[in-house]
This record gives sequence, C-alpha cells and structure tokens, in this order.
Amino acid sequence: MTAPDLHAALNRVSDGVLVLDRDWVVTFVNAAGALLLQSTVEDMVGRNIWAQFPEAVGSAFQQNYELAMSTQQTVEFEEYFGPLEGIFAIRAFPAADGVTSYFQNVTQLRELEDERKQTLSALREAHAMRVRFEALVEASSDFIAIAGLDGQVLYVNPRGRAMIGMAPDFDVSQTTIADYLTPEGVEASIAIEQPAVIRDGHWTGETTLRDYRGGPPIPVMVSSFLMRDAETGEPFALATVQRDITARIAASEKLQQVAAQRQELLHRLVAAQEQERARIAADVHDDSVQALAVVDLRLSVLQRKLAEAAPQFNDQVSQLQLAVSTATDRLRLLLFELESADESTPLIDCLREAAAHLFEDTALTWSFDGDLDADLPVAERGQAVRVAKEALTNARNHASAKTVEIHLIRVGDGVEVAVVDDGIGVDPETAKSPPGHRGLVTMRDRVEVAGGWWQLERTGSGGTTVRFWLPGVPTD
Repeated sequence: MTAPDLHAALNRVSDGVLVLDRDWVVTFVNAAGALLLQSTVEDMVGRNIWAQFPEAVGSAFQQNYELAMSTQQTVEFEEYFGPLEGIFAIRAFPAADGVTSYFQNVTQLRELEDERKQTLSALREAHAMRVRFEALVEASSDFIAIAGLDGQVLYVNPRGRAMIGMAPDFDVSQTTIADYLTPEGVEASIAIEQPAVIRDGHWTGETTLRDYRGGPPIPVMVSSFLMRDAETGEPFALATVQRDITARIAASEKLQQVAAQRQELLHRLVAAQEQERARIAADVHDDSVQALAVVDLRLSVLQRKLAEAAPQFNDQVSQLQLAVSTATDRLRLLLFELESADESTPLIDCLREAAAHLFEDTALTWSFDGDLDADLPVAERGQAVRVAKEALTNARNHASAKTVEIHLIRVGDGVEVAVVDDGIGVDPETAKSPPGHRGLVTMRDRVEVAGGWWQLERTGSGGTTVRFWLPGVPTD
C-alpha cells in the first residue's frame, strides 16, 4: 500500500492517529486526530508537538512518549489534558524513526462509567436500606401497614397481623383501611385522621383496631403519614404505625383506682384527725383554759389582799400569775393550731385568717399575691392550711423575720403555696425542727400523704421559703 493510500485509510479511522519523528515533529495526523486535538491537519503537520502544546511539557504525555521511544516498547496510558478539557486514552507504538500513537477522547465514556458506578453504589445502598427497613418492620411488635392513596391496603407486617388475629397468608390487597377499624375508628378516621394527614402530611392520636378473632376492640396509639416521592415530593402512599396500648390503659385505670382509694383514705384520715382535734380543743377550752382563767382571777384577788396584809409575797404571786398567763397563752395558741378550717371558707381566706391571728400584736408585716381564687377540695385544703400555719408559726417564733409573703399559684392540676420570710434563714441540707418539735417533718409528711410535694429553700436575701404543692384544683 502506498503512502497516499495508507493516509487515506487512516483518515477514515474514527480514532486519532499521530505520527512523530525522533525530533517530535508531527509528520502525519489524521482528520479525526486533528479534530480531537482541536486543531487542523495543516496547522499540526511539520510542527514540534511540544511547541504546539506547551502545557504537555513535563507531563505524563511527554514522559510516556519519551519512555516509548527510549525503550522501544509500546506504552498505553490515560491522562487528563486541561487545555482540551478531556481525558485521552493513548497507545504509543515506537519505531526507529519515531512514534506512532492512536488516541481517543474518553471523557464521556469515563463520565458514564463514573455515573454507572455511582448508580450501582446508590442501588446497593438503596437495597441495603430496604433490607434494613424490611428487617426493622418485620421485627417490630407494632402494627405497620402501607396503603395506596385510594385506601387499598398494600402491606401489613407479620406482627401487625398477629396483633389483630389475621392469618399470616391472608391477602391484604383485597382489603381497605376501613376493614381494619372498628365503627368508631372509621368515624374518627374520616372526621379527624384523614383531614389531618391531607392537611399536615401526618397525624398522631389514638383509635381502635378491629380484632379478627372476634375479641374486643384493640386500643392503639397511631402515627400515620404520607409517603412521598424523593424527587418530586408527590405523595404516593399512606403509612401507619400503631402500638397496642391495652396494657397502658389498664395501668392507667389501675393508677386512677389507686388515686381514688388514696383520696378516699386521705379524706377519712383528715376527717378522723379533725374530729380528734376538735375533741381535744373542746377539752382544752372547757377544762384547762377555763381552770387557768379561774386561777388567774383568784391570783389577782389574792394579790390585792396581800398588797396590804403581806406585801413581802407580792413578787412571788406576780411570778405565779405570769406563769399562769403564759400557760394560758400557750393553750390558746394550741387551740388556734387545733382549730379546723371551715369547709365553706376558700383557701385564701383560711390563710388570711391564720396570718392575721398569728401576726397580731407583732411587728411583722405580711402580704398575699398570686392566683387568689385558687382553691382545693376540702381535705386537701385542710392539709394546706395546717402546713401553712406551721410555716407561719416558724416565721414568727424562730426566723426573726420582719416580713412574710404568702404566694398562691395554680400549677398543673393543683395549687402551689409558698411562705417566704426575710429572717435569719436555714440551710435546707441541715435544717432540723427545734428540740421537742417535728414541724418540718410534719409539714412534709402531711403534703406527701396528700399526694403532693414539699420543699424548703433558702432565699437569695438569706430568708427561708417553705414551698409545697397539693393536687386537686376543681375543674369548671
């Protein structure tokens, strides 16, 4: 084949063909090669290849061509060439008088390969996620179902089937969402769940599932949501996860029974305590106080007589009369502590009356604030008044306080009471009642027996805060 014939044949090849002499001058380039190199045959032939493409000097292109020439062995390589923004696959065949190379721009091919690898990786990850999802769903003890937007059920997990008594091989594709609900559940689904899912894309609440075994309805906690296409965001199915809450409801009912029993016990205990306190108060008032009043009166008469007949005994009689008066005051304070709150008197008025009585004839100032209309049922109110009385008494007798604040606040389903003084304060960690008294312990015990909490705090100014909460705010 003559040279013209060979050149004509090479010009019909789709790959690039480049022939270089030993001085790296282009002696031939076919049309496809010139096009791939973004040049023309006329511009390339007769010119040094490194002068025409100076960016390739020192690069893998030059290194591999020189390697082929020096070793007289074929070299194959791929390299990215920035000026042409492409990846070139090259096979260089050496000869005594130069190098002939065949090359292709494989950029799109490599991009397609990269995309293929990424697609395969994404598919593998999606498959792994699906396997994990299926394992999770299959192992879940909840009722998990997927339905089309038309309501036709597509899938129910094994444990969900077991929950409602459905056979493992039952064809759920012949069922709709309504087939799994009780009549009440269907009504709630139409009125509440479906509008919420359409509006918000999800809904959480409670409903009842039908028991295919004929048993009672199964109460469930429901979380339903739309499944959306990852790319378009359009919904394509409805998923629901439902947990059997039969045990929770039973436990809640049991707790309510226990709470009711505790409430009844508290009322009986409070009633018994109040009856006993009333009896003791009556005995003290009718016997001890009256007897001491008579003694005090007779001592007054005796003192007047001794003032003339035996004045040397005046001091002794005065001391005796003081002791009687002190004992009488203590008994009257005991009567105040024993006194029961009137059942018809609101909590705020009971506390006001207690503060007014305790701080009468003292330099203490006191005030109320908060939800002054907050109140409690009779039994809890009685406990609150007694605890507050004890805290107020401590502020008067032991705190050296100048001011006392009483706060009344609704908290949750109960009432919080705080008695705050600006006295010498106590350390809650080491606080103890005065010798012979159990005031702090008694306050805490009263509150906890009534189902509340009690705590002692030291205020920033150094005073003391007795704070407690009791349940039972009346509902409208």
